[in-house]
Amino acid sequence: LNPTQGGIVSLFANQAGKVWGGDYEFFSLTAEAKRYQRIGWGVVMASRLEIGLSDTFGSRRNLPLSERFYAGGAGSVRGYSRRKLGPLNRADDPLGGLSLVEGSVELRRPLWRNLSGAIFLDFGQLSLDAYDLPFDDLQFSPGFGVSYATPIGPLRLDIGFPINPAEDDD
Repeated sequence: LNPTQGGIVSLFANQAGKVWGGDYEFFSLTAEAKRYQRIGWGVVMASRLEIGLSDTFGSRRNLPLSERFYAGGAGSVRGYSRRKLGPLNRADDPLGGLSLVEGSVELRRPLWRNLSGAIFLDFGQLSLDAYDLPFDDLQFSPGFGVSYATPIGPLRLDIGFPINPAEDDD
């Protein structure tokens, strides 16, 4: 629940249509790496990088909105509203992306008894195009957080502040 050393690598692959049949024909690949390292004075550096690619077999209509990549919000790029990082339509609704880059660097430290603090820098972006990882348009969000260790795990409160916030994103 609150690792202090080690790492995790996750790979995910989804495919719909073609040999499986159905109304949609697409695939997506996602790779995520997390690393935890003690760096002294009780501080743990937690880092994360996620890259996602998806494409359709044929028309873009073969990839439903529910299967696209989204960024922003808790567990993503804090400081941006849920799913509000990336392309939006005229009604300010997220379009989702076919390519995703997302990550975070966080320094965590115990403060007092069961209370810990953290500072972080999140980053991410989406692209509407397949195989177009948007490293050149990353958005950044620094912030801080506190957590309280309960018997069932840590409860966290994180507050992030986008460096280049969208005008209409509260």
